Amino acid sequence: MAIMDWFWRPKTSPNTTMISEIRAPSVSVTSATPDMQASEPSLRTEEVQPVITRVANCTFCNIIERKIPAEIVFENDELMAFRDISPSAQQHLLIVPKTHIGNISHLGCKDAPLLERMEHVGEQLLSRFEQKRFGFHSPPFYTVDHLHLHALGLPFINRFRAAKYMEGSRWFITNEIMVESLRKLGPNRTWTYQILLKQQKGGV
Repeated sequence: MAIMDWFWRPKTSPNTTMISEIRAPSVSVTSATPDMQASEPSLRTEEVQPVITRVANCTFCNIIERKIPAEIVFENDELMAFRDISPSAQQHLLIVPKTHIGNISHLGCKDAPLLERMEHVGEQLLSRFEQKRFGFHSPPFYTVDHLHLHALGLPFINRFRAAKYMEGSRWFITNEIMVESLRKLGPNRTWTYQILLKQQKGGV
């Protein structure tokens, strides 16, 4: 418990009564720093005009709307990637959907392809790193209630930061495990850590 107590901070809870809907532009935009250039076609998505839901006092929604500054390294119609303000590894990016989705406990089987697309962006942006890690913090071990994939180009800064993203821990779920777990869910179920444990024991 000492490790978990070390890094856990209370999460921010957006006011879900303050929601706006806007339409995303149909043109994909790719913006990356020189050390993270990726081939443009591999990061583009099909041109669509999805309805994007935002929450007014969500930090990441405000970054997406350019109301809060961030070092954005990639953007398309569906996703945005920016640098973590408190990096835990040599390269530490956050990849978020532009539409507001809460933490991973809001996800169902239909969201597995979204997580795969998020990791694909991360793989391209971190292509120069031999070792990478992709994953999510499990409730309640997160600080912003907007779905965000940690894309980490290793090594970690120190062993304390490494513990925060420990594979197989209660607090950090790799994207690979999340996708596999979501695909096993029924059509009307949402993910929980308890469901994951049952799946791993062969009970779901």
